[in-house]
Amino acid sequence: MRGDSWRPRATIHGSGFGDNPVVNAGSWAAVSVQWANGVEIHGTVSVDPNAPDRMETVTVTSRGWGGQGFVAAAPGASATANATVQIRGAGLPAVTLRLERPNVTQIWAYGSPAPGTYDWNQDWAQGQNAPWLEYAPGVDSRTQPNPKQVVVPGGDSGRNPGGLSQYRVRYWDDYGRSTPERTIRLASFGVTCYIVADEADWYDSQTGGCRSTVINGRVYEGWWENPPGLPGMTLCAAFLGETKLNGSGLTRSGTKIRWVANDVYERVQNWTTRDGDLLGQELANRLVARSPEVIPLHQPGQPRVYVELSGIGSDLLAGDGGGWINGYRLDLFKGIGHASGCPNAWSNRFAVGACNPETAGCPKRELE
Repeated sequence: MRGDSWRPRATIHGSGFGDNPVVNAGSWAAVSVQWANGVEIHGTVSVDPNAPDRMETVTVTSRGWGGQGFVAAAPGASATANATVQIRGAGLPAVTLRLERPNVTQIWAYGSPAPGTYDWNQDWAQGQNAPWLEYAPGVDSRTQPNPKQVVVPGGDSGRNPGGLSQYRVRYWDDYGRSTPERTIRLASFGVTCYIVADEADWYDSQTGGCRSTVINGRVYEGWWENPPGLPGMTLCAAFLGETKLNGSGLTRSGTKIRWVANDVYERVQNWTTRDGDLLGQELANRLVARSPEVIPLHQPGQPRVYVELSGIGSDLLAGDGGGWINGYRLDLFKGIGHASGCPNAWSNRFAVGACNPETAGCPKRELE
């Protein structure tokens, strides 16, 4: 029997069929009886176009003659007889799996043929705050297509890093066949913010003095005369402390300075990033400082790396760095001074991240 579009004739030889037998050709084929004379059955065969090549049991059940029911011709005779034949099918369609990631927080899996089951497994996770996959309410492994959410911890991340995780996924159809496993890497980042410190934020115009602050357990208050590297200048100590924390500062007189090391500063003509880009208001909300161990520093002739962060933005240039940035942490540049919203209106958070182009430590969003 063949699984073609035409309907071939079938002839079954034997005895005791009667003139109105029933023929059951299994789950993939059907036999339509045209006539029977007791020793032969003539009819046509139709085969499911998805039928595989396989052996199938054909069962013939006699219903006797003239609708009178089966009458045994000899003691112990049975109304039913079986024979094994081969179904020549067109074969099942190939089992396939396609993955799409429309944004950093969603992965959609499309398996064929349906119905089937999606098998997601986490291989490993680096870091306590690495991202994980979960189903939304009402979605399970049989849902077609199959969406997964990329999830990170909520709440204030402090200055904690994110992490990296790897998943494997395959699709099983209901005939017991599966696709090869696909591997997916996912990254998360603890995201903080930084600015160019502005001395005007620390000068109290009503008293003519400086406001105080505590940074990393150190108290900064009052004026600081002749800071190391800045002879002849008197600046708010809190401003210098914030410049040390962020890397760059702007005095009330308009002088640009940067922190060098320890309590040493220097005047500069322009602020620059770790990769050598000019740092200014034009890069606000467009630049991130990163750890070179996750996203390497830019090298001449190599493409620039851009980062997408859930809930924050995309096409963020990974162009800066700093001693406070380690592992899966990013610092988003917000601009000059507290008017930028950092730190007062900013809340540290975890975000799902992806890099373009990808690096060894930061996977891209697109899934191949």
